[in-house]
Amino acid sequence: PYSIRPGTSAAHLGDQVVDTQKRERTGEMLELAETSAKAFRQGALGQVRSVLWEPGARNDITGVWRGLTDNYVRVKTDSDRDLSNLITNARLIALDPDWVISEVVPL
Repeated sequence: PYSIRPGTSAAHLGDQVVDTQKRERTGEMLELAETSAKAFRQGALGQVRSVLWEPGARNDITGVWRGLTDNYVRVKTDSDRDLSNLITNARLIALDPDWVISEVVPL
């Protein structure tokens, strides 16, 4: 959504969308985006992808590393190995609400 700006061409157009309709449409688009993202992550399960592990992204308590696949899927893995700033192959094995859980594939 955007606000009408005085002096712009759009400010002079009729049939402006009312704020309630803008909010409703925004909610629909956000829901669609979330559904699509989940379907994309679901479709990636079982694949082996190249992952760049984020530097300093290991949680010292849980041993979980975070990274990003070559097609921009956010992944995490449990590893005692120092993965900081490394690119490894990882098998995408499960979903959690915000991440794809993976396992590093040995070379």
